[in-house]
Amino acid sequence: DQVAKPADKKDQVAVPGHQVTVNSVQRKVGVLESPPPGRLPNSMQVPAETNAIPFAKRPKLDTPEAPPQTSNDNQNRIIPCFLLEDCTDDDDDIRTVKISSSQLDQSVIEINHSNSNKRSGSSAYFYVDSSDSDEPNNSSVNSEPEGLINSLRTVSDHRIAALSKQMLDYYNRFKQLPHNVQLKIKLRDALCALIKVPFFQCYVHIVGSSQNGFASSTSDADMCVVIPTQLRSNQKRSDVVQTLHRIRGLLRQCSFVTRPLVVPAKVPIIRFTDSYSGFDCDLNINNLVGIRNTHLLRAYGMLDSRVVPFIFVVKYWARQLGINHAPSGTLSSYCLALMAINFLQQVQPPVVPSLQTSASQYFNRDIPVVNLSRLESLDLSWWTSSNSSSLGELFLWFLRYYAEFEFSRLVMSVRTAGVLSDTRNSESFRDKHIAIEEPYDLSNTARAVYSAGHFQTILSAFRKTANLSTTDSDLYKLMAAPRT
Repeated sequence: DQVAKPADKKDQVAVPGHQVTVNSVQRKVGVLESPPPGRLPNSMQVPAETNAIPFAKRPKLDTPEAPPQTSNDNQNRIIPCFLLEDCTDDDDDIRTVKISSSQLDQSVIEINHSNSNKRSGSSAYFYVDSSDSDEPNNSSVNSEPEGLINSLRTVSDHRIAALSKQMLDYYNRFKQLPHNVQLKIKLRDALCALIKVPFFQCYVHIVGSSQNGFASSTSDADMCVVIPTQLRSNQKRSDVVQTLHRIRGLLRQCSFVTRPLVVPAKVPIIRFTDSYSGFDCDLNINNLVGIRNTHLLRAYGMLDSRVVPFIFVVKYWARQLGINHAPSGTLSSYCLALMAINFLQQVQPPVVPSLQTSASQYFNRDIPVVNLSRLESLDLSWWTSSNSSSLGELFLWFLRYYAEFEFSRLVMSVRTAGVLSDTRNSESFRDKHIAIEEPYDLSNTARAVYSAGHFQTILSAFRKTANLSTTDSDLYKLMAAPRT
């Protein structure tokens, strides 16, 4: 990950009286004017002509018209269904099954593959919906324990294809631009040059969505200052706040910093605006877990091309429905990313594995953060998902999965690629409405959801959008699902 490390003493920038200006820092400090070719991950490469536009002005995509429905019950009907398990590499996850009207009372149809190119003896199980009712099919079939949805509503393949296209288009229009990344790198370097005057051994990490690949072109710049001399497990919170006030004093003398304010949150930060780039910035000290989970989430985004646009759309769906604001008692973007990844681990076949299990040499709590490998050099080629579901399919499954999730009984765990029930009554998760395990320190990242009212708002968003998707899968209508 992007790290600014201090230079040797002989290379330090002389800043008499700590009077740091945008020119003395950004012009004299070894600022990376543009990343070397190929250094940015593929997930952050954006065509130069791509411009972000306000959501309200987003043009609506044309949705293909549905094929005409026949009213003749004596004819065979084509019913698109979700493939639940035993998918082969060359299978599609959306299928059409031709059945006669006499079979429509069956809730599950088994298809045996005899093609020599497929696994011998493999079977595909499908839910079918034979009614004209808008109510979802409540039939059940043997499924994976504590992981898969128990009831699915069939959605036509043309609607899912249109939804997938909308999701990818939305991501490509609003994702973080390389120019934004460069501006944040310059800000990171400027801050490092400033803070190393009193704290010579410090270094600065870009953390959060700006670094893990899930950011938009307007996302804040989150930074973590690592001061090795203050790294101790029993460090008092008051000492951290005192150090932040000392750094704030330096920032107040910088021409490119406006409105620096110390926010005494659970993880104390300095919040300010960089007038040079226009980005708001949150700066914390020695929050090593934040560096580790940034490293982890960015790697998940590199495992499969669907992960980043999927999480990107999930975040903005949640924001439109008012459930993506931790200070207001709902879910943080980090919580939503963990929920999305845990879902992608639960579908069968899984889209992503547990990196902390499968690649523990890179994602181990005992590895010092200064030794974390640059993600560009990580070899993740060992993983290829056999799940061929489209973005649209995954998004609809995501909505229904959490619409029916047993929040009171289960803990979502990206670390184990599963859900946990035996830890739900532990101190971290007891009496909490939503339990999402932090992959490294094992705390509850959803602790901000402290009231039953906020929890019901979140649950209602999933259920109402899932219900709406049974009749209309247009992305922008799903983002405008009723909140109450």
